Amino acid sequence: MVATVDLASFAHPGVGTVPVIVATAMMIWFANPRDPATRLMSSRLFVAIGKISYSLYLWHFPIFAFGRLTSINGPGVLDYAVWLSLTFALAIAGYFLVEKPFRFRMPDRSFALATSAAASALVVFGVGAYAAGGWPERLSARAALFAPNSYDNEALQEQSWSVIDGLWPGQPVGLWKERERARRDAELLWFEDPDAKHVLVIGNSHAKDAFNALHLNRERFPGMEFARFDLRSDVREEQFQKLIASPNFAEADVLVLAPQFHVQAFPIFRRLVSRLMQTGKEIVIFDNIAEFEDVHNRTLFDWWVLSRDGVLDVDAVNALGHARESRRPDTVNAALHAFASENGIEIYSRRALICDDGAKRCALSTPDGRKTMFDYGHWTLEGAEYFGARMAEQGWLR
Repeated sequence: MVATVDLASFAHPGVGTVPVIVATAMMIWFANPRDPATRLMSSRLFVAIGKISYSLYLWHFPIFAFGRLTSINGPGVLDYAVWLSLTFALAIAGYFLVEKPFRFRMPDRSFALATSAAASALVVFGVGAYAAGGWPERLSARAALFAPNSYDNEALQEQSWSVIDGLWPGQPVGLWKERERARRDAELLWFEDPDAKHVLVIGNSHAKDAFNALHLNRERFPGMEFARFDLRSDVREEQFQKLIASPNFAEADVLVLAPQFHVQAFPIFRRLVSRLMQTGKEIVIFDNIAEFEDVHNRTLFDWWVLSRDGVLDVDAVNALGHARESRRPDTVNAALHAFASENGIEIYSRRALICDDGAKRCALSTPDGRKTMFDYGHWTLEGAEYFGARMAEQGWLR
């Protein structure tokens, strides 16, 4: 039974998979040559597969990975059959042309020379790729297909931090320098106008998107200034103390709680609000954003562009968004609105910024065809600017 445990349910490799490994070793150690399973695994077919198993392992990953990348609508039975056949063909060729000669027939001197040559070629290729920036021109066709949007969602994610970086020219932090971001939140005063209404947006990366939306539309919110504090959903005590000790918190008139709330963290959120209410500051809640399913590991917007050869129908894309919206945030949003009503807290619906149930549309694209999200729900800069304008139109924070 232990040997049949699904490794995907464990942190593999890790301590949790030790019983599986031990059970597998015991099955091999105690196998009886007369058992049907042992006889099957000792057959010529399985022995032959065992001999090429390392080549199969090496070849299957690039073949299946690139196959999925080129399969817009997801792989079918024929795709898998072709990939599997190609994997076996290349594994057999690799075994007889490379692995077997290198292991059993090549003299030591020739083996050393061949290995050194291969390593040198890899180094030259790596240095060349680095110097050329990864040869971005190889993706020019896809870039043209997506223009004026970007197909590179990791670059869009990085770009979404540029608004905050822009507040401190010459001191970029970007996506990964979490410690420096935390220092900015905890030690620096973002507010400049003492007569303005100071709004502090609190939460995780979705609060960053809310800050971007407000800051990019700051001329639509006259008399207001915005800052942001990064707070995890589990709200550790150390983080809370840094929040209330920060200069932005001291100067804030309004605290906007705008993470993506989770059911498991809701009791923690209630305690957080209770403690913040004791400070006497005005509290506002932005409820959960709309989330969307992907199509074969692509955002709905990206899948549409690829499957239609770059032809974008904004209305059809947004209709697809409404049809493929995840219902996961609904339960938390209902609880958030009930909680806000019980405590007399103003709450605004981020989902309503994105989705119109009457029209059955969710804004995966702006009216002028710009992509609003780079994953299941995080906003691109174009998306943040668009949704921030809608916040102003709907009278948020007035």
